[in-house]
Amino acid sequence: MRSRITAFGIGLAVSALTLASACTVVAGAATPTPPVAKKVTLTVSSDGATVLATKGELVVVKLSGDHLKWSVAQVTQSTPVLALVSEGTTTTGASTTVFRVVNYGTAGLSATGTPVCATPGGCPQYVVLWHATVVVPVVDPPSAA
Repeated sequence: MRSRITAFGIGLAVSALTLASACTVVAGAATPTPPVAKKVTLTVSSDGATVLATKGELVVVKLSGDHLKWSVAQVTQSTPVLALVSEGTTTTGASTTVFRVVNYGTAGLSATGTPVCATPGGCPQYVVLWHATVVVPVVDPPSAA
């Protein structure tokens, strides 16, 4: 009789440990770490580039330097591929524009840079054109029929 009680007690202890581990896994799953958004960063040296991106990713356009005042990036697209998240310029002439990829397709990005002049009246008159292309290919697997 004593061995049956011992076997029952051991079985009960193993069951309790199994349940505790299962609860820990479930509790851990209830608070997942939020995913960090992947991003593609484009700079002045990315002029003329074509980059690949995926849905949900951020496209960050950071333009600065070369003694130019940069505009925020503008998007050209026939269907909504990129959605504007934020944009801004600094007093030194730098600009940052952030887009989120919301759909498949192709979008063109453009910005302009104009000279930063320290003295009034003596500034050259030219514009630097910057352009890049973002391609978001369809990568989702087809649904089961």
